[in-house]
Amino acid sequence: MSGLTCYFSGELADVTNYDQCIYNPSDYTDAQQLGRMLFKQKQQGLTYQSVRNIGATCWALFTPKHVISIKQTSHF
Repeated sequence: MSGLTCYFSGELADVTNYDQCIYNPSDYTDAQQLGRMLFKQKQQGLTYQSVRNIGATCWALFTPKHVISIKQTSHF
């Protein structure tokens, strides 16, 4: 497993306070529907709460074209 640091640009939709149904750890249906809707709206990606690391924030890009750089920071 590797640790990575990623730098990217772009405007991301903030869904961190969105309806809790998108945070179901065993059923991704609502989260996938939201992702499709945001993609169709030409959003560049989204910011959301981590389901597996409570209190952490995650980022998702719909395309890699907004990635400026990515570097391996650790290997374990």
